[in-house]
Amino acid sequence: TFTCGFGVALLAGLAAGVGGSLLTAAGEAIGSMFSSPSGTILTASPNVYINNRKAAHVEKSIGACEKHPGPIRIAEGSTNVFINSVAAARKGDKLTCGATISSGSNNVFIGGGRYRYLPVDDEIPGWLRTTVDVLMAVAGAAGGIAQLIKAGTQAGMKAVLPCAMKFTAGFVAGEVGSRYVVEPVMRSAIGGLSGNPVDTTTGRKLIPDEIDFSLPGLMPIEWSRFYASNLDVDSVLGKGWVLPWEQSLRK
Repeated sequence: TFTCGFGVALLAGLAAGVGGSLLTAAGEAIGSMFSSPSGTILTASPNVYINNRKAAHVEKSIGACEKHPGPIRIAEGSTNVFINSVAAARKGDKLTCGATISSGSNNVFIGGGRYRYLPVDDEIPGWLRTTVDVLMAVAGAAGGIAQLIKAGTQAGMKAVLPCAMKFTAGFVAGEVGSRYVVEPVMRSAIGGLSGNPVDTTTGRKLIPDEIDFSLPGLMPIEWSRFYASNLDVDSVLGKGWVLPWEQSLRK
């Protein structure tokens, strides 16, 4: 067989490595469920209030974080609701330090989805997550070799070990490649098949808030596009596109 005749012993150690990676991801997910207050928002809008409290907005609102020095700005906000010409921030949006706004108005809700306008420092750096994944795969491979040596005889090792090493190297390379090369490509391909960005059942775009620009004022202007592949109207942008205030005549 492809596991050189010692598949049970070898695969047991390799499975332990995969299980370790899953435990790491599970621990990270569980840890993110527990949080503690680390600061407050110090500055907000000078003239826009929500429930008699100054409204927070992206970039201009500053927070104080006990775990990070320097001015911390709000990084995430709405895609189509703006306060003082910048995106409105709400409960659940992140600051540049990685903290999340944990409280807000209980009767005023701001929609528009969530967009990251400024970079955010992850609680666990990407390089550390990658290192742990690779070490888990290597540890699993080492465990597989140890199980193989324990199960085999000394005489049999001379013939089996080179094949086992080749198989283990392929496993480690496959683990790293599948996680950081194949998985993103597959995620993108599956997203296209399952309805991103166009719904495969109706032909309609799933993200209607395709905002080009917004002009604040007493009568604010918001220019946004909409696309649906089943529309036969010819627009200045092409078939299927609709612009606000664009008109057409039909017989």
